Amino acid sequence: MTQVNETVQVVEEAPVTRLINDMVHRGCEYDAPFYYGPRILGANEKAVRVGLTVYPTLTHSNGVRIGLSGETLYVAKNQVYRADSAFSDPDTVQIAAIICPRELRGCGRASKALDLLQHSALQLGLRLQLEAIPLKAYCGGQKTGLSCQQLLAWYERHGWCATDEGKKILEFNSERAIRGKKLLS
Repeated sequence: MTQVNETVQVVEEAPVTRLINDMVHRGCEYDAPFYYGPRILGANEKAVRVGLTVYPTLTHSNGVRIGLSGETLYVAKNQVYRADSAFSDPDTVQIAAIICPRELRGCGRASKALDLLQHSALQLGLRLQLEAIPLKAYCGGQKTGLSCQQLLAWYERHGWCATDEGKKILEFNSERAIRGKKLLS
């Protein structure tokens, strides 16, 4: 009798996938863009679009949508750049956008959705990162929500900190965020 020794290689899920799976377990819906090679064929109307990019999207039970990305943000020469987190910071998930329907704003719904996301990230040991840019920058200058200063203040109330002097990148649950706490003040 011949004995076969098989080696099983376990591939770890990407941080963004782990976070999405945990949030679905917590009651959020998941909507993903449909890819065909380098082109996006389409997406559910709930998927978050920022500019031409469509992001994997979580929809909280209260209607707030959060677009996520596996990219890591960094600043060089006062410009924000994106890199695949596999090559830079493997425990980071980027929030591309948080969208609360206009008729549901002002009731704390976005705060509730963000709190759930932050709790999930803490449980999974993940760092969250974002660039606090009002969506109007991507919507032809139309007023779509909070101003840049309002966004910075909102994220600060939720425990986020700037990690660079220009306050371009904010982080949650990271050593840099703890050290950068003074940058928002």
